[in-house]
Amino acid sequence: MPGAFAPNRLDKILSNCPPSMLMSEITAAVHFAPDLITKGLKQNGRMAQLKSLEWLIERTHSWH
Repeated sequence: MPGAFAPNRLDKILSNCPPSMLMSEITAAVHFAPDLITKGLKQNGRMAQLKSLEWLIERTHSWH
């Protein structure tokens, strides 16, 4: 859900990602603009765990 803005929808995803769920099959929740959520909508706390597309692109170099 890379474009969701509703905190309740994002929270559902984040609750199934580390660190909330350590043995999750989901590595991270990626959002196209996490700063819009954390800074623009002032949804800090758990929403700070959202990863950016840049983060995802950097990780692709380590995929096997």
